[in-house]
Amino acid sequence: GHFSNGTFIGTYGDDGGAADLLRFGVHSGDVALTINSDLSATFAGNITMNASTLTISGTYPRINLTDTNNNDDFSIINNDGSFAIFNVTDSLFSLLIDTSNNATFAGNVDLPDSKKIQLGASQDLKLYHDGSHSIIQDSGTGVLKIITSGVTFQNESASANTLVLDSSGNATFA
Repeated sequence: GHFSNGTFIGTYGDDGGAADLLRFGVHSGDVALTINSDLSATFAGNITMNASTLTISGTYPRINLTDTNNNDDFSIINNDGSFAIFNVTDSLFSLLIDTSNNATFAGNVDLPDSKKIQLGASQDLKLYHDGSHSIIQDSGTGVLKIITSGVTFQNESASANTLVLDSSGNATFA
Protein backbone atom coordinates (compact mmCIF):
# COMPACT_ATOMS: atom_id res chain seq x y z
CA GLY A 1 0.00 0.00 0.00
CA HIS A 2 0.93 3.64 -0.33
CA PHE A 3 1.43 5.88 2.67
CA SER A 4 0.66 9.60 2.94
CA ASN A 5 4.35 10.54 2.66
CA GLY A 6 4.62 8.75 -0.71
CA THR A 7 6.42 5.64 0.48
CA PHE A 8 4.99 2.28 -0.51
CA ILE A 9 5.15 -1.44 0.19
CA GLY A 10 3.82 -3.79 -2.44
CA THR A 11 3.72 -7.43 -3.44
CA TYR A 12 3.77 -8.44 -7.06
CA GLY A 13 3.16 -11.78 -8.77
CA ASP A 14 4.08 -12.67 -12.32
CA ASP A 15 1.18 -15.07 -12.92
CA GLY A 16 -1.65 -13.44 -11.01
CA GLY A 17 -1.14 -15.96 -8.22
CA ALA A 18 1.03 -15.80 -5.13
CA ALA A 19 3.37 -12.86 -4.85
CA ASP A 20 6.92 -13.57 -5.88
CA LEU A 21 8.23 -10.10 -5.21
CA LEU A 22 8.10 -7.61 -2.36
CA ARG A 23 9.05 -3.98 -2.99
CA PHE A 24 9.68 -1.13 -0.60
CA GLY A 25 9.68 2.30 -2.17
CA VAL A 26 10.34 5.90 -1.26
CA HIS A 27 8.28 9.04 -1.86
CA SER A 28 9.94 9.72 -5.25
CA GLY A 29 8.45 6.46 -6.52
CA ASP A 30 11.84 4.76 -6.73
CA VAL A 31 12.10 1.20 -5.44
CA ALA A 32 14.58 1.14 -2.54
CA LEU A 33 14.44 -2.59 -1.72
CA THR A 34 13.25 -5.57 -3.72
CA ILE A 35 12.97 -9.07 -2.26
CA ASN A 36 12.50 -11.87 -4.80
CA SER A 37 10.83 -15.24 -4.27
CA ASP A 38 14.26 -16.88 -3.93
CA LEU A 39 14.87 -14.49 -0.97
CA SER A 40 17.55 -12.55 -2.83
CA ALA A 41 17.38 -8.84 -2.06
CA THR A 42 18.38 -5.84 -4.14
CA PHE A 43 19.03 -2.45 -2.53
CA ALA A 44 18.96 0.71 -4.63
CA GLY A 45 21.36 2.69 -2.45
CA ASN A 46 23.90 2.50 0.34
CA ILE A 47 23.55 0.17 3.29
CA THR A 48 24.57 1.54 6.67
CA MET A 49 24.91 -0.78 9.65
CA ASN A 50 25.28 0.40 13.20
CA ALA A 51 25.86 -3.10 14.57
CA SER A 52 29.35 -4.47 15.09
CA THR A 53 28.83 -7.78 13.28
CA LEU A 54 27.66 -8.73 9.80
CA THR A 55 27.09 -12.47 9.44
CA ILE A 56 26.72 -14.12 6.05
CA SER A 57 26.03 -17.85 6.18
CA GLY A 58 26.00 -20.38 3.38
CA THR A 59 27.98 -23.19 1.78
CA TYR A 60 30.40 -20.71 0.15
CA PRO A 61 29.47 -17.30 1.56
CA ARG A 62 30.74 -14.40 -0.49
CA ILE A 63 30.54 -10.68 -0.98
CA ASN A 64 30.65 -9.61 -4.63
CA LEU A 65 32.16 -6.22 -5.45
CA THR A 66 31.14 -5.22 -8.97
CA ASP A 67 32.81 -2.21 -10.57
CA THR A 68 30.28 -0.47 -12.81
CA ASN A 69 33.16 1.30 -14.63
CA ASN A 70 34.03 -2.04 -16.27
CA ASN A 71 37.28 -2.49 -14.38
CA ASP A 72 38.13 -5.53 -12.27
CA ASP A 73 35.34 -7.14 -10.24
CA PHE A 74 36.17 -9.00 -7.01
CA SER A 75 34.57 -11.46 -4.60
CA ILE A 76 35.48 -11.98 -0.96
CA ILE A 77 34.86 -15.67 -0.32
CA ASN A 78 34.94 -18.20 2.50
CA ASN A 79 35.90 -21.24 0.43
CA ASP A 80 35.84 -24.40 2.60
CA GLY A 81 37.45 -22.49 5.47
CA SER A 82 39.95 -20.66 3.26
CA PHE A 83 39.63 -16.88 2.97
CA ALA A 84 39.96 -15.61 -0.57
CA ILE A 85 39.86 -12.40 -2.51
CA PHE A 86 38.95 -13.58 -6.00
CA ASN A 87 39.45 -11.45 -9.11
CA VAL A 88 36.29 -12.30 -11.05
CA THR A 89 37.42 -10.44 -14.18
CA ASP A 90 40.74 -12.33 -14.48
CA SER A 91 39.38 -15.56 -12.89
CA LEU A 92 42.15 -15.92 -10.31
CA PHE A 93 42.66 -15.76 -6.56
CA SER A 94 44.41 -12.44 -5.83
CA LEU A 95 44.85 -13.51 -2.21
CA LEU A 96 44.20 -16.90 -0.66
CA ILE A 97 44.68 -17.65 3.03
CA ASP A 98 44.28 -21.38 3.64
CA THR A 99 43.14 -23.18 6.78
CA SER A 100 46.77 -23.34 8.01
CA ASN A 101 47.01 -19.52 7.67
CA ASN A 102 49.40 -19.73 4.72
CA ALA A 103 48.92 -16.79 2.37
CA THR A 104 49.32 -16.97 -1.40
CA PHE A 105 49.39 -13.81 -3.51
CA ALA A 106 48.82 -13.77 -7.27
CA GLY A 107 50.98 -10.68 -7.64
CA ASN A 108 53.68 -8.69 -5.91
CA VAL A 109 53.57 -7.46 -2.34
CA ASP A 110 54.63 -3.82 -2.58
CA LEU A 111 55.60 -1.86 0.52
CA PRO A 112 56.52 1.85 0.66
CA ASP A 113 59.96 2.95 1.87
CA SER A 114 60.70 2.24 5.54
CA LYS A 115 57.82 -0.25 5.84
CA LYS A 116 59.19 -3.62 6.90
CA ILE A 117 58.62 -7.30 6.46
CA GLN A 118 59.09 -8.44 10.06
CA LEU A 119 59.55 -12.10 10.98
CA GLY A 120 59.64 -13.92 14.29
CA ALA A 121 57.66 -13.60 17.52
CA SER A 122 59.70 -10.52 18.46
CA GLN A 123 59.99 -9.23 14.88
CA ASP A 124 63.73 -9.82 15.17
CA LEU A 125 64.34 -10.35 11.45
CA LYS A 126 63.48 -7.39 9.23
CA LEU A 127 63.72 -6.79 5.50
CA TYR A 128 63.10 -3.28 4.21
CA HIS A 129 64.23 -0.29 2.15
CA ASP A 130 64.76 2.94 4.08
CA GLY A 131 64.58 5.21 1.04
CA SER A 132 68.34 5.06 0.44
CA HIS A 133 69.46 1.54 1.35
CA SER A 134 68.10 -1.99 1.25
CA ILE A 135 68.48 -3.62 4.65
CA ILE A 136 68.35 -7.13 6.11
CA GLN A 137 68.42 -6.67 9.89
CA ASP A 138 68.80 -9.61 12.29
CA SER A 139 68.58 -8.63 15.96
CA GLY A 140 67.52 -11.96 17.46
CA THR A 141 69.45 -14.59 19.33
CA GLY A 142 71.71 -16.79 17.23
CA VAL A 143 73.14 -15.92 13.84
CA LEU A 144 71.65 -15.20 10.46
CA LYS A 145 72.07 -18.36 8.39
CA ILE A 146 71.84 -18.37 4.61
CA ILE A 147 71.50 -21.98 3.51
CA THR A 148 72.27 -22.43 -0.17
CA SER A 149 74.58 -24.23 -2.60
CA GLY A 150 76.38 -20.95 -3.28
CA VAL A 151 76.06 -17.18 -3.16
CA THR A 152 76.82 -14.69 -5.90
CA PHE A 153 76.96 -10.95 -5.30
CA GLN A 154 76.67 -8.81 -8.42
CA ASN A 155 76.96 -5.15 -9.28
CA GLU A 156 73.83 -2.98 -9.46
CA SER A 157 73.22 -3.68 -13.16
CA ALA A 158 73.74 -7.45 -12.62
CA SER A 159 76.38 -7.39 -15.38
CA ALA A 160 79.35 -8.58 -13.30
CA ASN A 161 79.99 -10.71 -10.22
CA THR A 162 81.68 -8.92 -7.32
CA LEU A 163 81.92 -11.93 -4.99
CA VAL A 164 81.16 -15.61 -5.51
CA LEU A 165 81.00 -18.09 -2.63
CA ASP A 166 80.69 -21.74 -3.62
CA SER A 167 79.42 -24.72 -1.61
CA SER A 168 83.01 -25.78 -0.75
CA GLY A 169 83.71 -22.49 1.03
CA ASN A 170 85.82 -20.97 -1.75
CA ALA A 171 85.51 -17.24 -2.36
CA THR A 172 86.20 -15.52 -5.65
CA PHE A 173 86.46 -11.74 -5.65
CA ALA A 174 86.04 -9.72 -8.84
